Amino acid sequence: MMTERIKQFRQQSLYAINTLSAERALLVTDFYGNADRQLPAPILRAKAFEHIMLNKKNLHKFWRANCGRTRSSAKGRTQLPRSLPS
Repeated sequence: MMTERIKQFRQQSLYAINTLSAERALLVTDFYGNADRQLPAPILRAKAFEHIMLNKKNLHKFWRANCGRTRSSAKGRTQLPRSLPS
């Protein structure tokens, strides 16, 4: 059985419009240009993702959708972390 939150995420995923991010492309290009080619491909991909997450300018939408939603307050509001990345 899916919760309402999971149903909402599923709908967003199924009907999302494909987009390209110039910022992400530049970050990935920058990472692979300076990467240690001796590492295995899965490690390189993980480090590329880490590089994106640490350097992307606007992660607010991603952060609010995926982090800090483990419990609700007594009034049913979602509690978010005290500090959000800028």
